[in-house]
Amino acid sequence: MEKPLQWHPAFQAVLQIEFAEEITITLVGNHYPRKLIAFLKTRYGVRVENPYPGIFYIEGLLF
Repeated sequence: MEKPLQWHPAFQAVLQIEFAEEITITLVGNHYPRKLIAFLKTRYGVRVENPYPGIFYIEGLLF
């Protein structure tokens, strides 16, 4: 399995979608995505990992 793409606040506006067995969407911003993470947790019950400063992996969301 390929390593998932990562989100980092140093980049500006990027949206990248890879189609394969799994889909990876990269959202880039310049601040902590507090409202987005709260919404995804409450609405879809996702798991959020923060392995590195500014990098968030969101798992458990099916499109």
